[in-house]
Amino acid sequence: MSVDNRTLFSGRAQDYERARPDYAPQLVNALYARYGFSARSRIADVGAGTGKLTGMLLARGSTVYAVEPNADMRAACAARLHGYRAFTCVAGDASHTGLPAGSVDIVTAAQAFHWFDAQAFRAECVRLTGGGTVAILYNGHGEGGIYADIGQISARHCPERLFHRQRSRGAATEDAIRAFFGGKYAVEEADYPLTEDEETFLCGRLSRSYAPRAGEAGFEAYLGEMRELFARYERGGVVTLGNRSVAYIGSV
Repeated sequence: MSVDNRTLFSGRAQDYERARPDYAPQLVNALYARYGFSARSRIADVGAGTGKLTGMLLARGSTVYAVEPNADMRAACAARLHGYRAFTCVAGDASHTGLPAGSVDIVTAAQAFHWFDAQAFRAECVRLTGGGTVAILYNGHGEGGIYADIGQISARHCPERLFHRQRSRGAATEDAIRAFFGGKYAVEEADYPLTEDEETFLCGRLSRSYAPRAGEAGFEAYLGEMRELFARYERGGVVTLGNRSVAYIGSV
């Protein structure tokens, strides 16, 4: 099975924007305090999605080019962040960003590296920065409790889930990160638990690349079981999900 990053998240931008988290503020603060990020930085945020990380970088004064291949996600990113003068939204991907050589100091990729051709992305980072800094960010969660139940429901109703999980885990392992950076990189981590109401919880499940879309087989059953799951775990109208933000930082 292959994936087309231009269409992978088509129709999911609204759910993605509503429910996917940004990144632990203390983690982003560490990038600015210890790894050369500054208000003067020119940053290419590759695979920017709806701009979860992009917005955090813009808020700290950096100039940011949000590079995103999917038209729906790109439109959501542009709609949310257009008020920043130092923001540009670009139709491109990790192998061909469309940005000029030497145009940025730093490249970021948040919750996206596993969809990239790692070597082609590395070559593009070298072209863009001339040997500058790259930061690969992820939000990650545990395997037990509510996450185990989410996994069981998804396994029943999402035929593409196994492929997408294998792709994600295979490309985002420490070995893959080490190979990308040639063995030299730093790691920053911060706990960032998520508190979600029912709408946010459901949108988060529907924002997954493998989730059934409205009108597709299994959609109503999938959504119904997720509603029941929320009701089982909610306390005071919300559920709390364990989450940890991680950044891998190195040069290319």
